[in-house]
Amino acid sequence: MDVRVDHGSDALVTQDVGTVVGALVGYGLNGPLRGTAWELVEYINERDAAVVSLEIPSGMDATTGEQSGPCVEPDRVVTLALPKMGLSEVKTNLYLADIGIPAGIYESLDIQYSNPFDDSYWVALTRHS
Repeated sequence: MDVRVDHGSDALVTQDVGTVVGALVGYGLNGPLRGTAWELVEYINERDAAVVSLEIPSGMDATTGEQSGPCVEPDRVVTLALPKMGLSEVKTNLYLADIGIPAGIYESLDIQYSNPFDDSYWVALTRHS
């Protein structure tokens, strides 16, 4: 597709970026970001670019939604398989992406599951009060 892919905080500083995919830390975060991840979140939030977080905004606890340090401020979040509880704290557009987990896996874990995708690969999530 002839898309340039750079990595590290230097790439964000030196490039005119149109879209940033924030996939630094997934749902296993424990405590605040440190080191390079901390720096990258700060650079991402300072850019004038669209930001898409994958799974959960980096810097946010996936279960509680707590932020104990810097956190990516995305324009949208694309989460995988099932919505994470912490996403209830996210105030942006949320999408659920199909990654092909068979329904039998959910059944074996005693999780009620109804396939929301039909012929799509992703669906918008809505909030209910």
